[in-house]
Amino acid sequence: MFGPLEFFWTEILYKPIYNLVIFTYNYTPGPSLGWAIIGLAIIIRIAFLYFSLRGFRTDEILESLTPQVQKIEEEYQYNPSERRRRITELLRGRDIDTHAEIYAVLAQFVFLVVLYQVLQEGIKPEGFGLLYDFVPHPSQINPLFFGIDLSHSDIFLSAMAAGLFFIELLWEYEVKKDFPRKTISERWFPLLFALFTFILLTVLPSAKALFLFVSVLFSMALRMVIGAGRRAAKPRFA
Repeated sequence: MFGPLEFFWTEILYKPIYNLVIFTYNYTPGPSLGWAIIGLAIIIRIAFLYFSLRGFRTDEILESLTPQVQKIEEEYQYNPSERRRRITELLRGRDIDTHAEIYAVLAQFVFLVVLYQVLQEGIKPEGFGLLYDFVPHPSQINPLFFGIDLSHSDIFLSAMAAGLFFIELLWEYEVKKDFPRKTISERWFPLLFALFTFILLTVLPSAKALFLFVSVLFSMALRMVIGAGRRAAKPRFA
């Protein structure tokens, strides 16, 4: 019963990601597990860059349609079925992919799950037996990164990652210019989600906090570049 699941976990998920972690580690300065995590976070984001860009494009389209959607909601507030039909018609043919960004987030989540297992078992010499032939065997794995043991939790790194995540969530609200219309629970969402993330990170290896920090930083930099490109593309009138 568990044969196919075990094969999928070991051969399709764990071994490839484990070998990628060790391969990256071998070619980092030091070598250092911290630089390997940073490199892997960037690699994962670049690999799913298309989906991130599609997600940003969808946000831009939805933002431009916000006034029309609000008008429909006001006109048909007592007729939910007609309201849904009108909004569906409005969105049809707009090149909207509401699932695009989810793929990138899902990929990072899967990587983090496997990374946890790698940190639990794979950084010990007895775990090197799963390495592919073309991946050099390191003598040992150095988990220290600027004095932080990435195989254990670290409250400072967890706070940095959760804090940056909180800033990104607030930025998304500001970009969509919809914060005043949010309900009380929705307004508290960024803080509560960031707080939950912080609590979770404090009980997990700090390598996860480092991965999240770099991933969010990449996302914010990408959003800044796209925003700058949009502003530069807008026609200017004398």
